[in-house]
Amino acid sequence: MSMTDDMALAKTIHWYDGNQFKPGFEKAIVLIPKTIVSDAQTDVDTGEPWIDCNTTAASNSWHCRGYGAAVCEMQPCVRTYNATVTAGQLEEHVISDSGSSAWVVNPYSEIGMVDTHCLSDAEKEALVQKGYQFDDSSQWLGYNASASWEHEDDELVSSLLSHNCLYLMQNLFNGTFPDWGHLVGKNLWGDITSTGGMVTNGTWQVTGLSGPSMLSDLYNGSHVDFENVQETFANLSNIMTDWLRIHGNSTYAGPAIGDVLHYATCLRVQWPWIAFPAILAVLALVFFVAVVIVTSRQQVPVWKSSLLPWIMKGPSSGFLSESGADTSDMDQSSKGIVATLVKGPDPRIELVQRDNDIPDTTDGAS
Repeated sequence: MSMTDDMALAKTIHWYDGNQFKPGFEKAIVLIPKTIVSDAQTDVDTGEPWIDCNTTAASNSWHCRGYGAAVCEMQPCVRTYNATVTAGQLEEHVISDSGSSAWVVNPYSEIGMVDTHCLSDAEKEALVQKGYQFDDSSQWLGYNASASWEHEDDELVSSLLSHNCLYLMQNLFNGTFPDWGHLVGKNLWGDITSTGGMVTNGTWQVTGLSGPSMLSDLYNGSHVDFENVQETFANLSNIMTDWLRIHGNSTYAGPAIGDVLHYATCLRVQWPWIAFPAILAVLALVFFVAVVIVTSRQQVPVWKSSLLPWIMKGPSSGFLSESGADTSDMDQSSKGIVATLVKGPDPRIELVQRDNDIPDTTDGAS
């Protein structure tokens, strides 16, 4: 058993349907042809038989059948989101998606899509009069926004745009930009071929594969399936969508409308709880003011820097009251004061004016 090196195990074809003004005109055809490898129903990397194709449902899958084809296309769509910002992180949730809803094709117009769920009765009637037909199973309706609007068209479009029921896009974007086929380029278009192989236990085992990286991922060692193809092109679509949203013309971007929630700290005074400390604070203030007033009336200076006020103005020193109130006056008066020791049954030390009422030492004082 042998296989030529130029036999393709997988192939992608870049195809146009000829109408560049039709959204989705650019397509990718993914082919997994019927070959001796697919007929052998073995893993191309290991040569082992497939073990996941025993059931009837599995045996009809692309992988277990060994061959198949998929036609993939991308076109503009309209999505509506519900977005929240939590702790500075933006989270978006898709509410609706126009998907593959048909756009109205006109090479000389902008293409539009109407959200039928937000139309007023008057707007629905105006669209019906223009020949549009509503499908109750679909939220979206293709709209032909002619470049040469009549007056009534202008009023209808303005009304639809005012409450975000109409989404317009220039025909520049109808598949010609961004040209996703050239975006993926050599990563997708081409063939997956064998670079070598050998026969093991009567089955062909591929020793090497060559081809575009994206197509290799889709082929997945002969484990190709529709879900993987769909997911791959969905990821490509999301990447292009994110790029357009980030790098789009800011002139056509409006602010998101919604509610902004923020954290705030609110205080409510509980008067019963603060009444007692408030009364204490008021009484302390009154006491302080009273002390200041009484002290100012007595004209008592600061004495804490000297012991003389305690000696000369103490409770038993009233006879020395002729000295001044300032410590400097007391210091001057203290020079005429002597301390005497009074003898007797109650010996004590007394302060007396010099040469004034000093007891005779013969009477028991010295």
